Amino acid sequence: MNLRIGWYMTRDALREETADGEPGHVRFARATWLSPHDCRDVHRKAATVDLPENPVTVNAVSRNDERFHSITETMRLLNYEPRDNAAEVLDS
Repeated sequence: MNLRIGWYMTRDALREETADGEPGHVRFARATWLSPHDCRDVHRKAATVDLPENPVTVNAVSRNDERFHSITETMRLLNYEPRDNAAEVLDS
């Protein structure tokens, strides 16, 4: 199992990283954020899943509205259901 891990940050770190307002940087952070909760969840599932084929490479990011990395295979193979969303953290 190979996990392509997004940008791991706490909620506070995400807010700090996007505070500068540079559009490309903000977009990247909003798209690739992986929260601590979702990171623990996807790692736990990756370590315990019985895969039909090996190796498998999937993306590990949170449930971000603006993500550009697909997590369809991550959700299907690992039963991964990310909880956190960068937009909800930053726009609240």
